[in-house]
Amino acid sequence: MNDQESGNEFFKNYEDQNHPLLPKEAFNLELLNSSHFRYNPILTFGRTFKYLEGGYEWKQLILKFEHILLNLNFDNAKMYLETEFLGNYEFFWKPEPSENTKKLFFGTGRYSMFGTRIEEADSGLPMNTSYPIRFNEAILAGFNSMVSELNTIPIDSKHVFSKPYAYDFLGHDGIRLILTKLQLEGILEWGYGTKEEDYALYIIRRSEIRKLENLR
Repeated sequence: MNDQESGNEFFKNYEDQNHPLLPKEAFNLELLNSSHFRYNPILTFGRTFKYLEGGYEWKQLILKFEHILLNLNFDNAKMYLETEFLGNYEFFWKPEPSENTKKLFFGTGRYSMFGTRIEEADSGLPMNTSYPIRFNEAILAGFNSMVSELNTIPIDSKHVFSKPYAYDFLGHDGIRLILTKLQLEGILEWGYGTKEEDYALYIIRRSEIRKLENLR
């Protein structure tokens, strides 16, 4: 971290909603605010997961982690992932110079604190994923076909989809990745509940919803 202020400001109202992969309690804010550091303060985090190997949970984790990084004034970030069956992984991020928007450099393998690669990764990304994170093409097409309908939801109002699994895409695990991205951008809120004892998906629209594209 380059300062303590950006971390304290971001985490003041931070809450990881909808299947919390990175809850506030996972971050050592006490260490961040300690006076016992050399050069720059450090923010550490850690937790265990179940069923992360499913793929979509891993993608959501990366989206959420990068959202945190983009709100911090940091020099570099490292993540070490140890799995029971899929091996161990190391990941590295650092800010990338950009005129208009914040961007991140992402790498796999072992990097020094200065951003130079020390050791090549033994394997790529877990769960056969790629970077940048991509949406399932069929689910993305289904969601984009519904954007006009979603924009008829009044701002700050909740719309409930009963039995989302009756839809080809709303009931798919991949829809959570799309909704998570839009929630992180402040465009909507979403979650699951019940309606007349049926499983239901709800969406609260906060601003205009636009069609999404996969990053190439």
